[in-house]
Amino acid sequence: MVNFKGTKTSWGLIAKLFHWSIALLLFWQVATGISLHNMEFSPLKIGIIGSHKFFWNCNFYFSSS
Repeated sequence: MVNFKGTKTSWGLIAKLFHWSIALLLFWQVATGISLHNMEFSPLKIGIIGSHKFFWNCNFYFSSS
């Protein structure tokens, strides 16, 4: 049986999924930030900047709550 809530000895499934989703968002932010630095100005770059800002806000919100 899957424990959705944590116990005294282990973290629950929800906490583990939350942890790894925040970690993936953070790694994605670093990778897009580095690639944006090296890109020339284009409509693609504007779109990536928009998603970069959106996911930064999500990451900041979920990490600080």
